[in-house]
Amino acid sequence: MPESPRLDFCTFGMFILDEIFYRPPRLPDINVMGGAGLYAALGARLFRPSHSASKVGWIIHRGLDFTNEMEQQVESWKTDCNFIDTPERQTTRGLNVYETDGRREQGRDPTIAELSNSSRLEQSFVWEPVPDLCIPSELEKTKEALKWIDVMSPNLEEFATLLDDTFDLDNIFDREKLRKQCEMLLSVDQNQKCRTIVVRLGEQGCYIAQPAKEKYLPAYYIGGQAQEHVMDATGSGNAFLGGFCVGLLDHSGCIEDAVAYGTVAASFALEQVGVPELTCAEIGSDELWNGESVKVRMKKYQERIAYL
Repeated sequence: MPESPRLDFCTFGMFILDEIFYRPPRLPDINVMGGAGLYAALGARLFRPSHSASKVGWIIHRGLDFTNEMEQQVESWKTDCNFIDTPERQTTRGLNVYETDGRREQGRDPTIAELSNSSRLEQSFVWEPVPDLCIPSELEKTKEALKWIDVMSPNLEEFATLLDDTFDLDNIFDREKLRKQCEMLLSVDQNQKCRTIVVRLGEQGCYIAQPAKEKYLPAYYIGGQAQEHVMDATGSGNAFLGGFCVGLLDHSGCIEDAVAYGTVAASFALEQVGVPELTCAEIGSDELWNGESVKVRMKKYQERIAYL
C-alpha cells in the first residue's frame, strides 16, 4: 500500500454553517460556510497552491443540508478534506450576532492546529483556547496546557477574560500590561513547551511575546483601508492561525514571518461574507483569491513592516 502524503498542516476545528446577524439596517446572512476548521484550512491553503494543496488536511461532518454547491467549492481547493457523512441530521450550525459596539456573541469551537514538517518527525501544536473557557476558573488548566503546546494564540478579549482583566477594543491596547501578563504565563514552568504567545488584536494587529522578547505587528488593513475593505471579520482569526502555521513551517519556526503569513491570510478572509473566491490564473502564473495574488499581497505587507 502506498504511503499517505505527509501533511504540512492539519486542523481539528469544526465545519459550521453560520447564521450571521449584524447591526440594523444590514440584513443577516444565512447558510454561510464557516467554522474554525474551514477558516483555518483556508488560511493554510492560501499558501499552498494547487500543486501542494493536498498537504492541507481538515474534516467536514456533512449533514443532509450540505449542498452540492458547497461540496464543489470545497473540492475546488484540492485540499485533503475528509468528509464524514451524517445524513440523519443537519450540518452543525453556528449563530454569530454582532452587537452595537462591534463585539460578537457566538457559539464556536476550539482550533487546535497540527503543523507537520515532512523533513522531521516532530510536530508543532498551535492552540486557540475555547472562548467559553477563557475565564479565571480555567487559568490553572490553561497553565497545564502550556506544558504540551508550542504556541498559544487567543484574541485580546479571550486573553483578558482568562486573566480576569478588562479590555477596550475601541482604544489602543496597553502594551506594557500585555507584556507583563504574557511574561507571567511564559514563566509558569521552566520546562514548559510553550515559549510563544501570540495575542490577536483584531484591526489593531498582533502582539508577539516570547521570553525576553516582544514585538507588535499591524493588521494588513488599517485606518480608512479597513473601512473600505473589511466586509465581515467572521473566521479571520482562524484564517490567521492557518496561515501562521504554514509560515512557521516555511520559515523554520520564525514567529515574525509566521505572523506575516497569518496577517495576510486574515486579510483575505474578511473581505467578504464567507470565503474568498479562488480563480485560476493563466498557466505558469499565480492563483488569484478575490482577484489578487497571495504572493503580491505578502510582498506589500513585508515591505510595510520591514523597518518595525
